[in-house]
Order: sequence, then structure tokens, then C-alpha cells
Amino acid sequence: MNLSFKSYWNLLADHIRPQRGRFTLLAILLFGSIGLRIVAPQIMRLFIDDALAGEALSTLMWTAAAFIGIALLQQGVHIGVTYLGENVAWTATNALRAELAEHALKLGMKFHNDHTPGELIERIDGDVTELATFFSQFALNLIANGLLLIGILITLAIEDWRVGLAFAVYSALTIGILGRLKDIAVPHQKARREAEGQMYGFIEEQLAGTEDIRSSGAVGFSIRELFRHQAEILTHNRRAHFKRWIIENAMGLALTLGTLLAITSGYWLFTAGVVTIGTVYLFVHYLNLLEEPFWAMTNEIESFQTIGACVER
Repeated sequence: MNLSFKSYWNLLADHIRPQRGRFTLLAILLFGSIGLRIVAPQIMRLFIDDALAGEALSTLMWTAAAFIGIALLQQGVHIGVTYLGENVAWTATNALRAELAEHALKLGMKFHNDHTPGELIERIDGDVTELATFFSQFALNLIANGLLLIGILITLAIEDWRVGLAFAVYSALTIGILGRLKDIAVPHQKARREAEGQMYGFIEEQLAGTEDIRSSGAVGFSIRELFRHQAEILTHNRRAHFKRWIIENAMGLALTLGTLLAITSGYWLFTAGVVTIGTVYLFVHYLNLLEEPFWAMTNEIESFQTIGACVER
């Protein structure tokens, strides 16, 4: 079963709405950090060009102080985002745990006969814990990194339209790769979570019947069954990791090609006298900065594999 985007949005909105104030502040901090990341390389470009032009030492010191100040401000914003994100996540997941527990208690005996207590604990606590990132920063991170990507492309286009166009095409291709790969691990993540729930249910049953197992000489059988459950988890985990490995290596290849693009275009424009050394630095730095939204989107998509499996379960 593939859930629609609306299902994920409704789940997020229902549990974030009671925390509107904190979530809004979290969004402001995340989006504010975008501007700082785009401005900081511009100051460094100015420092490089001024140094090569022989500007006064006092001017260079003020430029360096501005760069250091922005770097420190970025760290402060990062601390605020981490604190608020964890706070929002735990508040939302605790509320969801309470809802699931109440829902499970209201179900009929047939459901409880079909599902062991250990399996229910894994679903109510384990699956919900996996959703912590989804409730705190998943949507905001995707939006923030998307805006960072757009901001970088606009800035590059202002510097030179040819560079902006080249990086826009490169970014579109990279995002297209991400879009094609985003769901490849969901079935294995879902199967792994299901296997873990069955294993915890089996362990709970065995612990409850320890005396009967020993008296009937079934210890060996219990151990073999435990190994079988663990082997099933390992199998699904390996398959999920292999699919994530495909995503990571595809991104690694794309970023290597992007680095070649930045260095080649910078060298060509510099030798033609179109840009300065500082601007070449800007191209390379923005390429490295593009890695952040690409890798962040990759990590979010990898997290979405687990999130999708947990929400479906």
C-alpha cells in the first residue's frame, strides 16, 4: 500500500497544530539560516578580491570580522534549531503514542489474540520513535534546502547567466535522480519493522512460558525460532541498506560531476577575463554548498523510507 501525500500531510498537521508557536519559531530559524549561508561566501569573495587588489589592512580586518560574525551566528541558529526540533518531535510523538495506546485498548479481543503484546509495544513505541524526525524537521528541511538551492542558483545566475544555467540543469538532473530513487527501500523497511515486531512478540511469549518450555524440553526449539526471527530481520535490513547504498553512490557520482563543472567553468571564465579569482572561489564554494541540500534531501529521502514503512504499518 502506497499512502498519498495528503495522508502524510494530515498526520503531520494534526500533531504539529498544538505546537504552532514553537514550530513557527523553528521555521524562522531554519529559513533564516539560508540567508546566512548564501551571504557568507559573498563576504569571503570580497575579502579575496580586496586582498589581491592591495586594499588597506583595516578594510580586510573588517571584512574578516564580518565573516567570523556570520559564522558564529550560524552556529547559534543551529543550536536553536536542534533544541526546538527535539522539543517539537518528542511532544508530537508522545501525543501519538497516547493516541495509539488508547486506540489499541478499544479494539476487540480478536485483534489482541492476533497480535502479541511485544508486537504491539514495537508498533506503539518503536514505529512512533522512528517518526520523530518527520514531526520535527522533515518537511521544514525539505523546504529550507529547496529554498537554499533556489537562492544559490539565483546568485550564480546574477554572477554569470551561463554558470547559472549550467548549474540549474545540473541541479534538475540530480533532483530527478533523487525522485526516481526515493521509494526503492520502503518495502524492505516495512518488512524489517514487521519482522522486528514479530520477534519482540515471540520473545514476550517465550519469557511468559519459560517454565513450560524447560519442562517440555523445548529450549532448543525456542533458540532456533529466535535465530530464525533474527535472520529474517537481517535479510530485510541488508536489502534496505543495499538500496540506500544505491542512493548514496548515485549522489556521490552527481556531486563529483558538479565539482568538475564548477572548476571548469570558473577556469574558463577567469582566463577569459570575465570573472575574478574571488568569483571563481564563489563558484566552487557554492558547489560545495549545493552538496548540503543534495545530501540533506538524500538523507531525508532515506529517512522517508523508514517513515513511509512506519506510517503504513
